[in-house]
Amino acid sequence: MDRARTAAHCCAYDLYKLVTKPKMLAVLFLVFLYMENTVRPVADFLADKNVNINALGLFMCLFCDVFFVLIAGLGLLFLFADAPFFDDCQQYVLLRTGKGAWAWGQVLYIFVGTLLYLLVLFALMLLILAPRVTFSNEWGKALNTLMQTDMGDRYDIAIGFYRQILAEYAPGTGLLFAMGLRVMAYSTCVYLMFVVNFCLRMKIGVLFSAM
Repeated sequence: MDRARTAAHCCAYDLYKLVTKPKMLAVLFLVFLYMENTVRPVADFLADKNVNINALGLFMCLFCDVFFVLIAGLGLLFLFADAPFFDDCQQYVLLRTGKGAWAWGQVLYIFVGTLLYLLVLFALMLLILAPRVTFSNEWGKALNTLMQTDMGDRYDIAIGFYRQILAEYAPGTGLLFAMGLRVMAYSTCVYLMFVVNFCLRMKIGVLFSAM
C-alpha cells in the first residue's frame, strides 16, 4: 500500500512537471492547428444544415483517421521524448522513494499522461465544434448523414466515416473501445522509448517508437 501511494505521488509530481513545460503548449497548439483544419469542414456542414453532432461518435471516427492517429502520436512522443525523465529533482525523488516505487510511478505517469492527452484533444475538438455538439449513445442525424451519403465529399471533410462502425458499435462503447486501444498503443510506444533511452543512456528512443 505504501509503495502504491509512493508511486502515485511520483506520478503526480511528473504530471505537474509535464503540464508546466512550454513544450506542452507547443504540442497542443500544433495538434490544434491540424484538428482545426480537419474538423472545421464538419463545423461548416453542421452550421449549413443547422444540426448538432454527437461528439462521442465523431471523436471515435477521428481515431479511424490515419493522419490524426499519426499526428497525435507524434505529439505524444515529443512530450515524453525526455524519458526516463532524469534531472536533479528526479534523482532526489529516486533516492527518497526507492527504485521499485519510482519505476511504478513512471509506468503510471506514462499511462495517465497518455489518457489525459487524449482527453485534452477531445476538449479541443469540442472547442472547434461548439456549440453544435451533443452527447448521447445514438449516432444522430449528422453522423448518419455523413456515413451513408456523399455529404462528406461535398464539404471536403477528410475524416473517414465508415458504415461498418454505424452497424457494429454504439458511439459510447465504440469510443471507449477505440480510446482504450489508442491509449494502449501510444503508451506502449512511450514505454519502448523509455526502455531504449534508459538502456542506451541516450535520448534516441523516440526514433524507435516513431517507426
